[in-house]
Amino acid sequence: MVAYFCTPDLTILHAVWGPESSQQFLAQAKWAVELGEKLRNAPAAERAAIAGTAHDENPYRTSKGMWSGAGMEHYTRYGHLREKVLQPLNRDMARELFLKLVNEKASDDPVRIVDRYGLFGPPTPSLRPRPRS
Repeated sequence: MVAYFCTPDLTILHAVWGPESSQQFLAQAKWAVELGEKLRNAPAAERAAIAGTAHDENPYRTSKGMWSGAGMEHYTRYGHLREKVLQPLNRDMARELFLKLVNEKASDDPVRIVDRYGLFGPPTPSLRPRPRS
C-alpha cells in the first residue's frame, strides 16, 4: 500500500508505504499538510530547497531504525521518494514510485476471484449480489 500526499494539482509532497500504525499515518499526513502550507507561501525558486530540507529532517525517513537491514532499506526507499518530490503524480510516476517504495509491481489486470467459496464459505445474504431483473 502506498498513500500519496499531493497538492490539488497532483504535485507530489510525500508518500507513506507499507503497513504503518494509524498514529504514524496521521503524523505523516499532518507533516505533508504543513509542508504544503510552507510551499504554498514560498517563492517558486525556493520550493525545491524547502521541500528537500523538510524531507531530510522528517523523522519518518529513519523511523525503522538505522541499525537493521529493514531500517537501511526504508531509508533507501525514502531516497527514491525524495527524488520525486514536487514532480507531478501521473500514472507512470505512480507505477515507478510504487515499485521503488514497496518493491512490488503495479498491475492493470482485473481483480479475479480464484476460489469463490473455498476459503471463506459463501457470502452472507446481505453481501450477495442482487439478482438482475
